[in-house]
Amino acid sequence: MVTHISDVAGLNGERARRAAAFQYAALGAELKQLDADEWQRQTECDRWDVHAVVAHLVGWMEALTSLKELRHQVRAGWGRRKELGNILDAVNEVQVDDRSKLDPAALIARYEEMYPRFLARRARMGKVGRAIPLYDPVVVGVTNLGFFANVIFTRDTFMHRIDVAVAVGKTVELAQEDGWILADVVKDWSQRRKVDGTIEIAGVGVFRAATGSRCEISGSGADLCRVLSGRADPGELSLQGDVDAARRWLRAGCPF
Repeated sequence: MVTHISDVAGLNGERARRAAAFQYAALGAELKQLDADEWQRQTECDRWDVHAVVAHLVGWMEALTSLKELRHQVRAGWGRRKELGNILDAVNEVQVDDRSKLDPAALIARYEEMYPRFLARRARMGKVGRAIPLYDPVVVGVTNLGFFANVIFTRDTFMHRIDVAVAVGKTVELAQEDGWILADVVKDWSQRRKVDGTIEIAGVGVFRAATGSRCEISGSGADLCRVLSGRADPGELSLQGDVDAARRWLRAGCPF
C-alpha cells in the first residue's frame, strides 16, 4: 500500500503526546542497558559522546521547566555564541558542560525525574502554541511554538536514540510511534523540498510525494533520518531514477 504524503497525519494532539511519551520512555530503557564504556562512545554529533547527548536532552528538559535554568543557559550561551557559531549550539554546549560531571547512573536518574514534567509542559505548549508565531534562525525558520513542542523536540529525541544506537553498534527497533514520526518527517521534508518521488521506509511503509515518478528512495528509518539531518551521505540509501535530484533533495534535509 502506498500512502500519499497529503494523507499522512501530523504530530498534533493525542498522537503528538503519545509519540513524545514513547520516545522518552524508550530511550530511558535503552540507556539502562549501556555499559560504562558505551557511555564514552563517540556519536555522529560533532563534539559529543553518548554521555553528552543525554546531558543535552536533560538540559533542555530542565531549561523548559525552570525559568531560572533557562535564563542561566541563555546567558552562558550568549557568551559562547561566537565560539560555537550561533546561540542554539552555544546553549546546547552549556547543557553538556554543566552536566559533564554526572556519572551515568546520576544522569539517568535526572533524566527519569525530568521527562514526565517536561512532557506535561510540552503538552500545554502544544495545545496553545500553534497560535504563537516563532522565528528560529538556526533550525526551522518561521514557524510556531506548537511545532517545536509537538514535533521538533520529539524528532530530536528520536534522532538522539538513533545517535546512541549507532555509537554502540545497536539497531533501533521501530514501534508504531516511531513510524508516526518517520511518516511526519517524510511529509515535512518532501513538502519543504518539493520532492517528486516514492520513499520506502523498511518496516514502516511506502510514501508518494507529488507524482511519485521521478525517483525512488528506500532504506531504513534510521538511515533516512541520518541523511536528512546531515549525519550521513545520501549514498547510505538506495536511490533509483533521477539519482541527482534525489541526492539534491536529501542533502537539503529537514529540521531535526
